[in-house]
Amino acid sequence: MKPSVPAFIYNAPLPEMLGSINVQALIPAHQIGAKALYFGAEMKPEPFLDRHQPGVLIITKMIDDGPLRLAEAAEKRGIPVVAVFCDLHVAGEQQTGDAKLAVRNKALGKIATAVVAPTEHVAAFVREHYGLTCSVIEEAVEYPRTAPAFMPSSPVKLLYTGHPSNHDTIADGVKTLARFTGAPLSLLLVSSQPPNMEKIRRAAPNVQVDFIPWSPINQLQAFHYCDIVFVPSKDEPSKHAKGQLRVLSAIQMGKIAIAYPLRQYLELQDYCYCGTEYAELLARALKNPAEVKERILAGQQCIDRRFSPEVCGDKWQTLIDKLTAAR
Repeated sequence: MKPSVPAFIYNAPLPEMLGSINVQALIPAHQIGAKALYFGAEMKPEPFLDRHQPGVLIITKMIDDGPLRLAEAAEKRGIPVVAVFCDLHVAGEQQTGDAKLAVRNKALGKIATAVVAPTEHVAAFVREHYGLTCSVIEEAVEYPRTAPAFMPSSPVKLLYTGHPSNHDTIADGVKTLARFTGAPLSLLLVSSQPPNMEKIRRAAPNVQVDFIPWSPINQLQAFHYCDIVFVPSKDEPSKHAKGQLRVLSAIQMGKIAIAYPLRQYLELQDYCYCGTEYAELLARALKNPAEVKERILAGQQCIDRRFSPEVCGDKWQTLIDKLTAAR
């Protein structure tokens, strides 16, 4: 490998199972012709660097201390290190109280030649709490473009898809959604682990709720199957740190999203229905199918400007070129 080739580092053994690693490492690496490489806790930094000779090292979500040790070894060799700060880093400081995680995050920030965040809110957190300059490179959409479509069935088919860390928002969200009585509703939950189905069904006995395990093909088929994507959340710091991908994926797949008004989703409020009164938002969508399609189309145009693999790849290439030139 030529020394100028950058390497995106992840340390989850099955990276496709984590959406954040897919959009922070696999997609941008593919887009710019870089490497996406696994580095686990049991691996040794020096032989890894000898073998791959990265020109720039980009550390994405750290699940353990392995990538930090790799970054420390790269720093000693004068290899620029980019730290990608995401929801895990913010949650560690504000929510979990995990002292080890906080120390790891601060250490990576001190090593990094450049720091990147996927949203302005996370970037502001990094600037305030770590005292670091932090730029924003958005997470690119994962799916191929599908034309806007909105012809709701009966029952109206809603889709929830998300990591188990967001399961704590489903029951309250469905309870609020169930205030809508204008048509029967069904909700399909797609996640790597089943949520508390009994609690969810008890919260909304008038909504048909089903679950299927997450897989790339299951999620893709679920997007095609649904009428509306449902993105509940709540107002707490760990949720503010989440990326925008759940709403963006709906838009990219030609679907309208009903989303909680987190700061990152409010940026996209012209392209979805964003608020806390989910039943009212659902009623508005069903009464205005032409408006729904207009929002989705405008959202897809926004994706082309800010969130496409090409646009995000160009931002990564610009940063890498700058670091390489400085070296």
